[in-house]
Amino acid sequence: MNLSIVTKNRRVARALFDGCTVLEAVQKRVIHMIYPGEEYDISLTVAVIETLSNRREMLTARFFKKQVLASTSLLHRILHDRHNNDTNCRL
Repeated sequence: MNLSIVTKNRRVARALFDGCTVLEAVQKRVIHMIYPGEEYDISLTVAVIETLSNRREMLTARFFKKQVLASTSLLHRILHDRHNNDTNCRL
């Protein structure tokens, strides 16, 4: 594997992670402005808002179920074939 590709992908992943961290910090700050004096978790419950990390997890799980596990997905066929491979069963 080309080391420059790995390094570039790490940089992209880090930038995305940093962006998520910044967004979550903004959300916390705004929630504290809207509900001053309240704890963050209570404010989210009152506002009927999920944390951004929970929202990301939910969206990722939904994407995985619809796009990867769907029987029409090319990835589904690859994963399904690897799982049912006779070589794997003998191990």
